[in-house]
Amino acid sequence: MPIITDHFTLQGHSLAHLEHGCQDYAFSFTSRDGDIQIAIVSDGCSSAPNSDVGARMLVLFAGRTLQDFFQEDVLSTPDLPAEELARQLEMTLVFQLEALYNQISNGSFLGPLLLDCTLNIAVRYKDQLFVLMYGDGYVCIDYLDGGATLVRCENTAVIEGVRRSAPNYLAYKLPTNAGRLAAYRAGQPVTEIDAFIRLSGGTWNPQPVHSEQPDDGRPYAAKFDFSKIRSVVVSSDGIGTFEPDKTRLLEDIVDDTMRFPAAAKGSILRRKLLFNSTRTWPKRGWKHQDDLGMAGILRQ
Repeated sequence: MPIITDHFTLQGHSLAHLEHGCQDYAFSFTSRDGDIQIAIVSDGCSSAPNSDVGARMLVLFAGRTLQDFFQEDVLSTPDLPAEELARQLEMTLVFQLEALYNQISNGSFLGPLLLDCTLNIAVRYKDQLFVLMYGDGYVCIDYLDGGATLVRCENTAVIEGVRRSAPNYLAYKLPTNAGRLAAYRAGQPVTEIDAFIRLSGGTWNPQPVHSEQPDDGRPYAAKFDFSKIRSVVVSSDGIGTFEPDKTRLLEDIVDDTMRFPAAAKGSILRRKLLFNSTRTWPKRGWKHQDDLGMAGILRQ
């Protein structure tokens, strides 16, 4: 069965009047030989000036860097742990991102918070699937046997005495942001990971919530066997901003946006989201308040 990549973004209803573009941006890519596929979503911080521009730059930069990184046969190492891949990839991303940041920030009107953006990545190499999440977001994995897994990552830290949302941005690792990284660590950051499992023909079942306090700002990293997977979709946290009085996250939104009929072909992610957002959701009264970005790797 062929495997494709696809992506799509939508601006949130509560943000459409603001004088900036969609703060979510998505990218997907398939190598010529079909062995490497990449899906990336970035979400700019609403309080960081020009992060709508930064999210686009970060996704395109990460996509190009990932293509070069994996062409070096990094993934050919048998049984490469997800944490080791994350470590190697982070060193490459930070090194390249520093060069980019120095170029665009030298007298730039875009400002120092340009790259305060989450970065959620899914990479398939043959039968290996890696997921890396710098910041808040979701990943939904649909299995060939009809089951599914949804993982939600949320990051918080103590800021001015109050624990609040605080994604572990990749940009914190830049040398120029050493002071900001120290302040972030001083806020005792916590990454909370929720998982939901759905067996074939069954209902979604929540798993125990896992929380950790990464002292180095490392991303959520996981590895899966893609030979058992039909599709994987990464999403920004906008998927969780539909009005709860009209929708249920798991039974309605995830099933309606991140899972697909087995017979669906072609660019099914963008076609489904475009149709739903313009036809189905308005009839149901569904509105996503925040911007929504998705990218997927889909077996057809």
